[in-house]
Amino acid sequence: MLRHEGHTFVRTMSSDGASGVCLTNERDYLVPLMKDRLIPFFVGKDARDLEALVDLVHRRHESNYKLAGLAFFNPLGWIEISVLDLLGRIAGKSIAALLGGVRRREISVYLSSTQRTITPEREAERFTRRMAETGARAVKFKVGGRMSRNADETPGRTERIVPYLRKTLGDDVTLYVDANGSYDAE
Repeated sequence: MLRHEGHTFVRTMSSDGASGVCLTNERDYLVPLMKDRLIPFFVGKDARDLEALVDLVHRRHESNYKLAGLAFFNPLGWIEISVLDLLGRIAGKSIAALLGGVRRREISVYLSSTQRTITPEREAERFTRRMAETGARAVKFKVGGRMSRNADETPGRTERIVPYLRKTLGDDVTLYVDANGSYDAE
């Protein structure tokens, strides 16, 4: 683990001193899990067997299969990207080249909102402004209440926001909704 100017990095080193790094996201509280449950498994293993190692650390090591979601897969992803960076540096290739080559030179992006209580009108204003600044042609916004069993955070918001954003942003903008388990199949 390395820290620099408020950022945390995972560094992987080979027995001959080559290294790879990965910038983590802002979930430093997962570092103890990584140090205890993941790093010991990878030490001394052949990094060229990465795909099998990732599978084994989840399914067979220390009952890790009982762990799920971000708490397990974020730190595992940090290690995996760090190892891929290490392998790429050794081979003199980009990670894309290691994984079969560049598939796209450009990727579409979407703007994302994480607020469940913002009004449809305010959300449309924010998206319109940010789309003009960024050129994004897709947006993702929250509906429902987080893990709320079919209830909205603000009653009626979901029914209002989807058609309002469609009308306001236009038919050529892709809309993604994120319910975070707000609704059941019924």
